Amino acid sequence: MSSHSSPSSLTLLLAQYAALVPTRLTHFPASLDLARSQDALIADLLENPRLASYPPARQHRHAFWKDVVQRVEEGVREHNGNVESEEDELEVDERIYDILVSSMNASADTAPSGPPPPSYKTYFYPSPSPSTDYLSAITLHEDQTTISAGTTGLRTWQSSLRVAAHLLRTPKLLEAAGGRSVRVLELGAGVGFLGILVAKLLHAKGEGEGEEPKVVMTDVDEGVLKRCRGNVDINDLSDRVDVRELDWEEVHLSPSSSASADFIRAFLPTLVLAADVIYDPTLLPTLLTVLHIALGSNPSASVLLAATIRNPTTFDLFLSLAEQRGFQVRRETLSQLPVSERVFFGGEEGTGIEDVQLLWLTLLPSESRDSSPLI
Repeated sequence: MSSHSSPSSLTLLLAQYAALVPTRLTHFPASLDLARSQDALIADLLENPRLASYPPARQHRHAFWKDVVQRVEEGVREHNGNVESEEDELEVDERIYDILVSSMNASADTAPSGPPPPSYKTYFYPSPSPSTDYLSAITLHEDQTTISAGTTGLRTWQSSLRVAAHLLRTPKLLEAAGGRSVRVLELGAGVGFLGILVAKLLHAKGEGEGEEPKVVMTDVDEGVLKRCRGNVDINDLSDRVDVRELDWEEVHLSPSSSASADFIRAFLPTLVLAADVIYDPTLLPTLLTVLHIALGSNPSASVLLAATIRNPTTFDLFLSLAEQRGFQVRRETLSQLPVSERVFFGGEEGTGIEDVQLLWLTLLPSESRDSSPLI
């Protein structure tokens, strides 16, 4: 890093660029002097090995570097206007101009009348290992549209990013009670961001060496599962993560005999994770049946759900049904942090989503439960 910019300022810029934050929403730290930090900018962003292997969308690269060039040129002019000797003058590094020129053909990424194609997004975060200050990274192949092929599961959503940052700040959440082996079941895994992060964090702690995968990521859409498996491979976790179909409706209709229900009981998860799964009222009973089986098979397990409240009626219905089914729910609000303190970027950037609800579910003793059927 250049002495003219703190590591945190360039890390913040890298995190936004790699996660495809639109240039108009990108925060350039005031402490970052781009004109005198060009070498660091090139090393950390332009020549970043991860981004060289999995580059952001070309259209995004073009918009970002166009903005950077304008900022650098402005900084160079300002600097050179305040020095007396030509030897002290600065100039724009040709490599920055080169990346702008190479990305000029941005329209090649997008058909004139069509949506933007899928692209790589990389989420950088502080290494969980206390022995290094290197950044860790998760790279995903994601859609850039809200709905694609009839599903919302082909992109990462804000609640996943928010709960992921919470897990980084609270690593004890990934510890099983009584020193038992950790086994994590993710529901509605989508493209895989949250499950991949959990697998990386467990690996950093030495969990699961030479054992069966301790993280199982599930979804129901075949296209989503295919994309998820591909992202697991990109992050070199195919031997640590199992990606499999789990149909909540099948479990709900045959809780004692379906193959998916049998798998949940056999896996004995110590932690069930899900983000942004409380959105369709018709799916809530099926979700609660899956959670009931998971906790019924391992009463010491935890259920952690992250929810963006888009429809308060649906959210309140979930809480009501959960209480009827014998769950105790503890709520915690994950507010959006100031830009300078955030770890993960992307998701619904710029849409005004401020708070994400974190829900902890446990099963009450059987005598305290409502015996009415859940249909």
